[in-house]
Amino acid sequence: MDFSVARLRLWVLLLLLAPALISCRAVAQEYSAERSATVPVDGATAVEVEASAGTLIVEGADIDRVEATGTARADDEDDLENIQIRTARDGTTIRIEADLSDGGFMSGGNRSLDLTVRLPRGLSADIDDSSGDAEIRTLRGDRVDVNDSSGSLVIENIEATMEVDDSSGDLEMRAITGDLDLDDSSGSIELDGLNGEIIIDDSSGDVRVSTSAGSLTVEDSSGDIRVEAFDGDVLIEDDSSGDIRMRGVSGSVRVEEDSSGDIDVQDVGGDFIVEDDTSGDIRHSGVSGTVRIPDDR
Repeated sequence: MDFSVARLRLWVLLLLLAPALISCRAVAQEYSAERSATVPVDGATAVEVEASAGTLIVEGADIDRVEATGTARADDEDDLENIQIRTARDGTTIRIEADLSDGGFMSGGNRSLDLTVRLPRGLSADIDDSSGDAEIRTLRGDRVDVNDSSGSLVIENIEATMEVDDSSGDLEMRAITGDLDLDDSSGSIELDGLNGEIIIDDSSGDVRVSTSAGSLTVEDSSGDIRVEAFDGDVLIEDDSSGDIRMRGVSGSVRVEEDSSGDIDVQDVGGDFIVEDDTSGDIRHSGVSGTVRIPDDR
């Protein structure tokens, strides 16, 4: 057999076996230990959280300190000592870090730290999560920024200006008061009960916005867009693929460019305008204002 063909088959076999190998390593995390740290607020105005492998919960509470607790897990008992919650302070910013000391599958150790951080309501938060599911809730501050690389993400009951960068995994956001700038690479997006200026840049996955108010701007590469019961104007800047469906928009609906998929709009309080549409049907009913669609549609 040709050596290059044999090597190619070997690589294919390794790729097929990789999920099973990773699963086996995850199951093998048989050692665990509890971790905790507390930092007094003492004039701090913001908290930075950096999480690694493991679940993450960040929540606001009626307390006067930042509390971090977690469970360290490893497949080697000697590795547990290397898994710690680190704290630091830089001026008015408190930093909480899940330190796995370069562990992980590729480095030969299977380590994780399930982390929960509780902070006083009123502090801003900057949250960076590398891997694992995350929940962020009941925060109130000037800003809450979230950078999530992998895993599902749930954000709810937030009063702050938000910037969310979600690379992979489904995203749910509920009961958010404040402007939102959302950049999502992959996975579905569900937004419910938002109030503010909402800007969404979505690469892949369906987008659904319901029972919200303010203004909504969407740029979407792939997936359907659904908007229901929105109090304000809706702008679709660019939709490359997927259907667009609107129900119960109190303001105007404008679609600047739609490449593929149907557009179905009902019960719009303002105008309905489609500037450029390449393919797909356009249907509308119950539009109170002006309707303008391309002549060939």
